[in-house]
Amino acid sequence: MSTVTFDASPSSVALAVATLGGLVGAVAAAVDPLVASIAVCAGAALPLAVYYRSHSALAFAAGTLFVAVLLAGLVGASPPRVLLGVGAAVVAWDAGSNGLTVGAQLGADATTRSVELVHVAGTVCVALVVAVASFLVFDAVGTLAPTALVLLIVAAVILAWLLER
Repeated sequence: MSTVTFDASPSSVALAVATLGGLVGAVAAAVDPLVASIAVCAGAALPLAVYYRSHSALAFAAGTLFVAVLLAGLVGASPPRVLLGVGAAVVAWDAGSNGLTVGAQLGADATTRSVELVHVAGTVCVALVVAVASFLVFDAVGTLAPTALVLLIVAAVILAWLLER
């Protein structure tokens, strides 16, 4: 009699998107040495959290990257750069979380690549819509400081979180 073992490892798609999102977010936050070092550590932690299958570590790393990008906006990063970094952090977290869930439910042997890529594409589309809308509002307001963009992004995230509950 043979024993079948279940491998709950996340897919390579989740790992790749978490890695890419961490890299993009870290580059977007590289305007100040302290902020950049926080972003690089958080960006490097994203794929590690996915690899070691930790939802809490993934959420912490993505949240830290998100905050680092917002701090970069406060110390002089351009609005498009901030929006790109925030979007990358959100996409990395969502893809990683989805990959962990799919891996736990279906296992590493399941063919989930196309489903996960569609999920990532949907998340990227939503992030683009939010980024464009945020930039248009920021641009329409005119001469407000980058703090206004950061506050607008924080408000959008809080609203999304409240709607999810």
